[in-house]
Amino acid sequence: YPTAYDALYQHNTVIGQETGFLFAFNSAGASANYINTGGVWTSLTCQTIPLNQWTHYGLTYDGSNIRSYTNGQLCGIIAKTGNMVSTSYVYIGTRYPGYQVFHGTIDEPRISNTSNSADWITTEFNNQNAPSTFYSISTAEAY
Repeated sequence: YPTAYDALYQHNTVIGQETGFLFAFNSAGASANYINTGGVWTSLTCQTIPLNQWTHYGLTYDGSNIRSYTNGQLCGIIAKTGNMVSTSYVYIGTRYPGYQVFHGTIDEPRISNTSNSADWITTEFNNQNAPSTFYSISTAEAY
């Protein structure tokens, strides 16, 4: 979760890849997502993420649409076609040392080469937000 939004930089980087994608917050705290296909960057901005509050965030691209999810719910979609350009390293929490730094805690970032469904994103949120709804503990059976 973010603890502050840095107004000095355009982006407060969470995770990205120099030539492929970027998930960040802008200086006002709105999520800012970028996907690069064929050298053309497309952006999708969603609602403001609250400070000091755990928030599950998901971003998918299926070759036709970029979708952004907050706490398991779709918060934005934009049409985009083409193959992602991804030829560089992945960075987490900062783009360069001391530049576009994310202030806060990043927990369990994931990158996949498949576009997960809305149901998958919602299940991931529910599993992390309320894990007791996905399992139960009972007494051991006697033999």
